[in-house]
Amino acid sequence: RLASISTQLMMTAMFRLKLTMKSAPKAECTKILKSQFYQRVWSAQLNEAEYAPLLTAVLLYLNSEGVAAPLASTLAVGGQVIYFWLRAFVGHYHEGGMDPPPYAPFAVVRYVALGLLVQELRGLTA
Repeated sequence: RLASISTQLMMTAMFRLKLTMKSAPKAECTKILKSQFYQRVWSAQLNEAEYAPLLTAVLLYLNSEGVAAPLASTLAVGGQVIYFWLRAFVGHYHEGGMDPPPYAPFAVVRYVALGLLVQELRGLTA
């Protein structure tokens, strides 16, 4: 959850403060909103915000049940954090980033983590 909060704070510090200040000219706000950098960071933060509640809830539940799940939890947190930073600051080819996108393997890491977490949850009901 700390990673999720840090992405939200970063968006606020880098963009939202400027975009919501009365002193910011409308043309400058429009320029920021249409910039490739803003779009890339915004997209990465939204993606991170989609996974964070699910991963956090499952990890907290497993912890409350005394299930450690070290591999699943490490993959979940590591995949989430690394995916965000690479997606936000490197991006893919059509965003001026790299080809293939370096964040793609970490999306897969999150999927694997979700699968492992589901296995752990199923183990609790067996």
